[in-house]
Amino acid sequence: ADDVVVSLGHEPYIPEELAVDSGRVVHSNFFLSHANEGIINANARVAVVGSGQSAGEIVRFLLQHREVSEVIVVGRRHLFEQTDDNPFVNDFYTYPHSLKFAELPLEDRKSFLSDTRNTNFSTVTKDVLKSIYDLRFEDQACGRDRLRLFPYTEITAAKRLENGLRLDLRGIGGKPDSTTLEIDLLVCATGFSNRRHLSFFQLLQPRMEDGDVVVDESFEVGLDQMPESCFTGPRPRVFLLNHSFGLRGPTEHTLGGLAERAAVVAKALQDGHVLQPARGRPETLPAARPTGNSRLETK
Repeated sequence: ADDVVVSLGHEPYIPEELAVDSGRVVHSNFFLSHANEGIINANARVAVVGSGQSAGEIVRFLLQHREVSEVIVVGRRHLFEQTDDNPFVNDFYTYPHSLKFAELPLEDRKSFLSDTRNTNFSTVTKDVLKSIYDLRFEDQACGRDRLRLFPYTEITAAKRLENGLRLDLRGIGGKPDSTTLEIDLLVCATGFSNRRHLSFFQLLQPRMEDGDVVVDESFEVGLDQMPESCFTGPRPRVFLLNHSFGLRGPTEHTLGGLAERAAVVAKALQDGHVLQPARGRPETLPAARPTGNSRLETK
């Protein structure tokens, strides 16, 4: 190939200490398949670990199913925090902002990402939070209280039982309490591992910075280890999307700007070769600007 575009997704992540039963421990990415198989049935006790958008949507889904007897939510932080989606924040999730972000020193980029975590990570949108609150209120009005929240809590162990799971919980920080729960299903809204691309690039030895593959403004990977003598024609190029969060900023892991970033790569590919465009096809691709708030993590 003359050029390669790598746009691998991230891999669902379940902590090793929780992966004790593939039938009763499921990542949020595959939750609906388990629901359709009938595991969410009468008197089901379901625990959700996590505090982000996926966790919130699954909790809402479970509370909407009246036959579920108990919905337990375990999170290491406050439950739940609302996503910041004001118009100024939305500009962070565009390609032009990624250019400005990349010019910042490393420590400034780290500070910015830390300061803006509530724009996408471990938060839930206002509409979902409102639905959860209303569903809980309806339960309480009917004499039920199915939603149990365990903020500032971690699961220290999970054990497989004959007809379910046992979870050992421990408080974090100033909440040292511990307790044990028995449940039927554990849903891990624990995010995704961003390492799939590293084995792909291993032989190419790309430039790295603080664990990120270095890419330029067109998402081309720096490959200093490839000697020019290996090639008789133009030097081949490799482009990488979705894996340079620390260098390219918040939009790099989200679907909101994916079409915009793809247009940038397509333009770079087109500019790198002498092409005869097909009749009626534009010679350049416009840099599209996403509209609205479509800030979903890539998978």
